[in-house]
Amino acid sequence: MSTASLARRALDRPEARFLVAGGIAALVNWLARFPVELVLPYFAALLVATAVGMTCGFLLYRAWVFPGSTRPLASSARSRSVACTV
Repeated sequence: MSTASLARRALDRPEARFLVAGGIAALVNWLARFPVELVLPYFAALLVATAVGMTCGFLLYRAWVFPGSTRPLASSARSRSVACTV
């Protein structure tokens, strides 16, 4: 089996797609900071880059990891995590 074929088979698993999407979002976060830092102070650039990375992660997870979601995009973005009650 070729390496490309193995990679495709590995990405058929949702766990692998979850990890890859998170890695891409982290890379986008890190790479976004440098151009943003040219026009904003360091702390503000970190905040903007974090928002860019989180948005990228949200969109990747929604499209690639959880493609069967029927909730509207705006509803998913607004949702809050609910604490478990015992």
